[in-house]
Amino acid sequence: MFRRSPFFYVGDKFKILDSVKKIFPLKINKFIEPFLGGGTVFLNVIANKYLLNDVNEYLIKLHKFLIENSKNETIFFNNISKLISRYKLSHSFLEDIVPIELKNKYIKTYYAQYNKEGYNMLKTDYNKNKNDMYKLYLLVIYGFNRMLRYNSSGEYNIPVGNVDFNKNVYCALIEYFRFVYNKNISLYNSSASTTARGGPTASRRRGASTPPRTTATTATASTGCSTTR
Repeated sequence: MFRRSPFFYVGDKFKILDSVKKIFPLKINKFIEPFLGGGTVFLNVIANKYLLNDVNEYLIKLHKFLIENSKNETIFFNNISKLISRYKLSHSFLEDIVPIELKNKYIKTYYAQYNKEGYNMLKTDYNKNKNDMYKLYLLVIYGFNRMLRYNSSGEYNIPVGNVDFNKNVYCALIEYFRFVYNKNISLYNSSASTTARGGPTASRRRGASTPPRTTATTATASTGCSTTR
């Protein structure tokens, strides 16, 4: 069973992972990923250290944000839940709040119809402060095709998608947090050739010895996530 990226990123390599992993050696010391994207490949590779690069600076910031939050999943999910409530977004991983009337009227697009107003407010607020990675992550999750795109003015401009913060998203986040926690990971925002040389623009995060966490284990069991070790 493979780990799924919590970005569900366009061009995700999840469906071809079985073929990709067959060409990797059994033991890997340093894993270099010049085209990180959502991180599907590195999340399914065991190595002593990881050098991960992408030319999209916001994607690298999101990965760094999630890696840092692996130290305390509880705070992350509490903050995410507060934002979801503030913007009145659907969250089927906890409860189904979309009215049945809306589901009957918009059979194939009811999530988009329900989330549109709150999503647009979220997008407006994020564009006022692009350092808020909680808001950016939610924009990706609720956005069309879960894309990460900015216009020529530097504003995030993806419209709302017919998607939801569902159990798959929650479980993918749990998987991500468990995998990256205490790993030796270096993040790069540069060209692929620079990454291969161990370039100077790395944003580094070294693993630290910390006590084991128990809160997220309970949360995982209660929602039925099947975690991969």
